Amino acid sequence: MNVPPSGEPCVPAGGEQAASAPAQRAARGSTVERIGVLKLIIIIILKCEHYHQVGPPINPCEGRGRSIDPACQREDPLRLRLSAAPAARAHRALPAGSAAGTTTRLACERRAAIERAVRLIAIIPARIGAQRLPGKPLADICGAPMVVRVAQAASRASGIDAVVVATDDEKIAQAVRRAGFRAEMTSRDCQNGTERVAEAARALEADAFINVQGDEPLVSPHAIAALAELMRTGVPYGTLARPLQDGEAERPGVVKVVLDLHSRGLYFSRSLIPFPRTPGKVAPLAHLGLYGFSREFLQTFASLSPTALEEAEGLEQLRALAHGHSIHVRVGDWQSVAVDTPEDLEQVRALFAARQEQERRTA
Repeated sequence: MNVPPSGEPCVPAGGEQAASAPAQRAARGSTVERIGVLKLIIIIILKCEHYHQVGPPINPCEGRGRSIDPACQREDPLRLRLSAAPAARAHRALPAGSAAGTTTRLACERRAAIERAVRLIAIIPARIGAQRLPGKPLADICGAPMVVRVAQAASRASGIDAVVVATDDEKIAQAVRRAGFRAEMTSRDCQNGTERVAEAARALEADAFINVQGDEPLVSPHAIAALAELMRTGVPYGTLARPLQDGEAERPGVVKVVLDLHSRGLYFSRSLIPFPRTPGKVAPLAHLGLYGFSREFLQTFASLSPTALEEAEGLEQLRALAHGHSIHVRVGDWQSVAVDTPEDLEQVRALFAARQEQERRTA
């Protein structure tokens, strides 16, 4: 009987050939790979379930090793519905058709379905009794009432599911309905546009609302879309800003804003802020009068008592800051013109006519 060399397997009875050493090593490697894949699948499932339940960190002070600002801890159910981006990135990184890829894809689809369920409505407050320009919501802008021109701009913004005009006047409501938009009647006792928006919102089904000023017929649909995108990240209160233009520093009608390191508003003022003691250190910003509210925070804001800062500057957003709430600000190069005087009205009519002519030429 021949004895095989040490370390080699014996040939079993019946003449069958035993597996070679390289084959054994390959088998062991295959087992290790299978274990590694199983571990990867488990990790992905756990992470996707975490994102599905609580969502990714949406506040700049979360998830970066910093202590969390108390303002960041305020609840907002809207945040639980948002952003499938992290899971989607994980899905794209996995091989198509793999078990891990299938599991992650299902989790991503579930998150995306939740995100699609977020409903945003643009509400345009419009009252007939403006002090400086009475009846201005019905002022003609190239063949249509001003409030209708604002509604048309809002309807062209991506991310907006519906446009509603909140008004205390039946003539405004009729003009809006004739143009194909919804009008909600509100009380004449509303002290400002936000209170009117909050009253109308109680009759509407949405997760968040965009307050679009009714006296800005040149408002950019891209600006409204940018604010809608910001609100879909789950912030309770948001607005927009743009670079301050030459000649605007001394104009009280152009509201200025300064931001903290996390793009939240520190203060809004009709004066130039910050004071440029060291010129060029901070680029001054102008505030755009568009506001986004989660459903919950809109009613919270409407219930807050007015403050001395708000009354001193004539800026209702200061009410939120004075009560300790954050205002998240997105900056972009958007332009608009508010109509407060007969001169403003003539300027806007000319600008609107020029824009219509340009659109006709490029159509």
